[in-house]
Amino acid sequence: MADLIEGSRVHVPAKSVGLGSDYPSAMVECKYLRKNGKKGVLSDIPRIQDTKEIDLWLISPKLGFFILQIGDFSSEIELLEPLHSAITDLTKLVLMPEFVWKYRVRSLEEFRFLWKQKAGAVSHLVLIGHGDKSNLLFGNDKVSAKDFLGAFAIQETQGQAPVIISLCCNSGNGLFGKNVSASPSCKTFIGPSGSIHVSNAALFYQSYLSHNLIDGRDKEKAYQLSRVFTPGVTEFNMWNKTRLATKPSRKDVLGH
Repeated sequence: MADLIEGSRVHVPAKSVGLGSDYPSAMVECKYLRKNGKKGVLSDIPRIQDTKEIDLWLISPKLGFFILQIGDFSSEIELLEPLHSAITDLTKLVLMPEFVWKYRVRSLEEFRFLWKQKAGAVSHLVLIGHGDKSNLLFGNDKVSAKDFLGAFAIQETQGQAPVIISLCCNSGNGLFGKNVSASPSCKTFIGPSGSIHVSNAALFYQSYLSHNLIDGRDKEKAYQLSRVFTPGVTEFNMWNKTRLATKPSRKDVLGH
């Protein structure tokens, strides 16, 4: 759970405040009033007139997802577009559409322009495209971690450092993901260590959002659970300020 500011807007699981399955998203935006022991007091909850108290670990600072398709001219229709649409639709089941922004670019300059407009409101940046051991592919250009950070790390932008979830092949290795994670502008970098099929990438993403946001698990536990349940040889890596999260066995993660 991040530090919460009294009077700030937050997101909580809809079920935690008594909203039923007919509510259109799994997370609901409301107002954080104050801490009461191990509980947080909430108000301004849709469909609910009274205040509610829920466990603090279920409360997230206001969420915003920037979902970016990075085009390569050759595989957009067959691979990138379907994954982009699937990831966006999955996210809109978790959050109301006004907190989900979907963009397509083919150049680093396009990303720089769009990111500067939205960065301060973004809690999660999702990257959909192609990569190799050292770069992401923007159109026909290979973009290194250093060049990516030149567009991403905007010093004048105020707001929380986002979690980056990359679904680009190889981007979670030590040459790209580790270096991006070192930036103060990146809270955590999660990405595949090698090549991964789009269907497995989508499965990991859905699992991570469910465990982290809807069930309220911390990001490392959500990562471990999603990692062991995603099929395929390639595993996702999690980098926290250049520190690679350990990868315990499935038995150790599940506790049996």
